Amino acid sequence: MGFLKNIFSKLFGIYTKPKGYIRVFTYGTLKRGHGNYDYYLKNDAKFVGTDAVWGEMYTLGAYPVLFKSGEHEHFVPGEVFDVAPEVFKRIKAMEEGAGYTTSLTLTKKYRDAYVFFHTNEGYRKADLRIKEF
Repeated sequence: MGFLKNIFSKLFGIYTKPKGYIRVFTYGTLKRGHGNYDYYLKNDAKFVGTDAVWGEMYTLGAYPVLFKSGEHEHFVPGEVFDVAPEVFKRIKAMEEGAGYTTSLTLTKKYRDAYVFFHTNEGYRKADLRIKEF
């Protein structure tokens, strides 16, 4: 079955996540062209596509923070990558060290992906909110 899936994928240009890989949604410094992308993802991830998640984003100057939104009225755009477990571990350690928590979330395009939401509600200030992307 795996052989046929590979042939079908190659013939029709359909991407399937490698076995054991973890899907991650990025929205800030891990996106292509930003600071942490080169270090964590450039050579160790497969770009899946652009997407969005429900949430509220705020700026802390050098980087954005994302909070879960209970109202489901705002999508935050980002990028989805598939990463090997060891890469996910490194990203998770970096994000959790900065006050984020990991949550498996359904994206706007119906992908299950891990998203890093911030936990410090003190950053959730109206004048720091990013409303347009």
